[in-house]
Amino acid sequence: MGDPIVRGGEFRNVVTLYRELTGAIASEIRLALTPQTEAHLASAQPVNPQAYEAYLKGQSHWHRFTPTDMDQALEYFQQALLLDSTYAPAQAGIALVRCFWGTTAQASAAAQQALRLDSTLAEVQYAVAMVRFWLEWDWEGGEAAFRKAIEINPNYAEARAYYGNILLHNERREEARAQIERALELDPFNPLFRAMNGYLLCSERRYAEAIEELEAVLRIEPDHVLANILLTEAYHLNGNYDEALVQIRRQIRRDLSGDQELAEALEEALDRGYAEGGYRAAMLRFAETLAARPDAAGPVEVASMYAMAGDKERTLEWLELAYEAHAIRLPGNLHASGFGPVPGDDPRYQALRRRMNLPP
Repeated sequence: MGDPIVRGGEFRNVVTLYRELTGAIASEIRLALTPQTEAHLASAQPVNPQAYEAYLKGQSHWHRFTPTDMDQALEYFQQALLLDSTYAPAQAGIALVRCFWGTTAQASAAAQQALRLDSTLAEVQYAVAMVRFWLEWDWEGGEAAFRKAIEINPNYAEARAYYGNILLHNERREEARAQIERALELDPFNPLFRAMNGYLLCSERRYAEAIEELEAVLRIEPDHVLANILLTEAYHLNGNYDEALVQIRRQIRRDLSGDQELAEALEEALDRGYAEGGYRAAMLRFAETLAARPDAAGPVEVASMYAMAGDKERTLEWLELAYEAHAIRLPGNLHASGFGPVPGDDPRYQALRRRMNLPP
């Protein structure tokens, strides 16, 4: 190796150190950096060390995807901005949290402010892409921002994984597979990316493989929110109804530990329905109980339960309500293959996709 570059200095120059270290490693292994990567590294600015630390803590909570963690992530991102009002990654982080909560106006404002602070950062373009995709249902604008984020930083695994999502929702499965596989190459043990791979496998009707992937995620991180939701759906789609019920009960006990009354009502609904007519009746009672508690679940979640119960009419009814509410999870639950008992060629289903500018 050449001369070492690790040396004493102020922590606020950590980004500069990272730039120099990256360049040195690339030189030693004779790796040609792209012009975009070189420009990105050259433009790195010194950071306030306390702001950077707060940002990293916010990122840690953001990746856990629980309501409590999202609140904590928001606090840390706001703290970072109080320490350095020009720190664009923290502003982008606020946009992501607002996106999670589905507050479109606030998320859009935060994303636009991040762009004003520094539009050359991959993190900023990623936040813009997430807002456009999840909240604004702007597929072309979302894709453009994802592509820009990846152009700035080709190794941005999280951007690639979510870009795979937007491609999947637009029925571009091969491209989606390429992005998610690349994300996993970059970060093979990331539970979120593996859960997304399980989601993609489900969309490809490879249910047994999806179950294997999602169960592996939960062995490592039992409370992973997305993996738990997707595993329930994978069990259902594969006909593993007993396992689906066990998984639903597990989620009730974990997610509703602070609402014993609702937890007991949902478990009782499952018991009563199962005694009346087995799995489908249990899911119908469960869906009806959720539908009566709008504070407990959104319209997409209720539609999902009616779909698992095999009730086509009420599934469509709640999908319409989800559309009217601009529910954040709706794009991820509309695929051309159909929604549970709703055939993909159902006229009402296709009309809903057209209103969302999704392909048939």
